[in-house]
Formats: sequence, structure tokens, C-alpha cells
Amino acid sequence: LEFRRVLFRSVFTLITIRIAGRPVGLGVRDLVPSVAPPMMCATMMALGVRAVDLVLPPMAPQLRLALLVGTGTIFFGAALMLIARDSVKDLIALVVRRRPPAPAAV
Repeated sequence: LEFRRVLFRSVFTLITIRIAGRPVGLGVRDLVPSVAPPMMCATMMALGVRAVDLVLPPMAPQLRLALLVGTGTIFFGAALMLIARDSVKDLIALVVRRRPPAPAAV
């Protein structure tokens, strides 16, 4: 049931992008380079959190949630460093050093 829901939402999103993007000349192919890195990070995080959830012993739900949130944070951060290191460096430079981000390569 969950797989069908995810599949439906994915197809619905693609159709929405196609319909709404047509008037402004924006298509699915235009969005893939922007959407792919965060989607890969989210997928890696979800797989990591699920793996940890499967090996955790029974415990209080609040503690389990806290551990899984922390695990998700670590997995997402590690995936971000692997997949989009330049974006992380730009964010750190922007926040910590108050430097504007480097111009995007065209």
C-alpha cells in the first residue's frame, strides 16, 4: 500500500511539473539536475534510518524516535558531503564567514 502511494505521488508530481511548467518553458529535464542531489541524500538517509530501526532492540517510543532522528541527521549530512560537497562549502561560507556564494557555472 505504501509503495502505491509513493508511486502515485511521484507520477502526480511529474504530471504537475509538465502541465505547470509548459507555459514558462520548464520541463522535467530542466529540474532533474536541481532535484537529484537532495533526492539521493534523502534516499540514503531513509535507507540508513530503516537499517538502524531494524537492529534497535525494543525501547520506549520517545527514545527510539530521538535515536532515529539523530541517525537521520548523521546519514543526511554524510550523504550531503558525498554528493554535494560544494553546496555544503558554499553554505558554510555564507553562514559562518558571511561571504556570498560562488556564482553558478553555466
